[in-house]
Amino acid sequence: MRRVPRRVMPARVSAPPEPSLRVVIVQRALPAASAGALAFVVADRLGLVTLLGLRRLLDLEDAWLVFAFAIVSGAIAATRARALPWIAFAALGVLYVLVAFTPLFDAQYDAWLLRDAPRAADAIVVLSSDVTSEGRLSSNGLSRLVAGLALARDGHAPLLVRTDLGAGHADDTGDALEIAEGTSVEVVRVGPVASTRDEALRVDELAAARPLRRVIVVTDAMHERRAAATFRAMGLEVIAVPAPERDFSLPPRDPDDRVRAFEEWITERAAWTLYAMRGWIDEGDQAR
Repeated sequence: MRRVPRRVMPARVSAPPEPSLRVVIVQRALPAASAGALAFVVADRLGLVTLLGLRRLLDLEDAWLVFAFAIVSGAIAATRARALPWIAFAALGVLYVLVAFTPLFDAQYDAWLLRDAPRAADAIVVLSSDVTSEGRLSSNGLSRLVAGLALARDGHAPLLVRTDLGAGHADDTGDALEIAEGTSVEVVRVGPVASTRDEALRVDELAAARPLRRVIVVTDAMHERRAAATFRAMGLEVIAVPAPERDFSLPPRDPDDRVRAFEEWITERAAWTLYAMRGWIDEGDQAR
């Protein structure tokens, strides 16, 4: 009788057991949450959080934003994309080192700055800045106003125009008048404004009522290029005279200066692109 060979059944390969919830939380979620929180802190330091509009979009305090990023990163750790928080943290860490500890971007900052020699104009336009809840000018606002008054005192224009943030902001009139006391320049306020574009529109409206053709625009150093281009788009002749930067040195002298300069520069580059896309400035104006 012929023997039938026995069929050998392949050995079953058992799937690896799923990790327990405790393992997922301790070994994956908590480290990923820490990486996500640190990535947010680094991104915020570089100005990327403001650039992406996350604060305005989520309308949360910084502590809650850090917590939210930690929670999201911890949740991602339970998925196949669990490496993402670590990749983001590593990439932002490398960028921070390049920004803070190397002169890699210094030439970009220098090329972005715009400064004209002061000369006679019809008006000096001092752009608005933040105001404290008690109506005191911020350091930037104070620097701009002092620079504008100095130009007026030197006889560059008989009129100083200040833009007003309007409703929802404390009135800084008293603070400004106290600083301007003793000067003979005429001070006019226009507003309300919520953007550089608004400021240019309000000054253009004033120019329709008064003989304003040439204006000196005073604002922060990094903001000057976009501000000047926005006013030129209104048909005004612009003399760009930025106020001294008091929060950091330009050119940067240490890591903190470089980080602050990068934050301002990247924000202005993004705003320039947005204004150009909306037709509010001439893209070719960047070559000035």
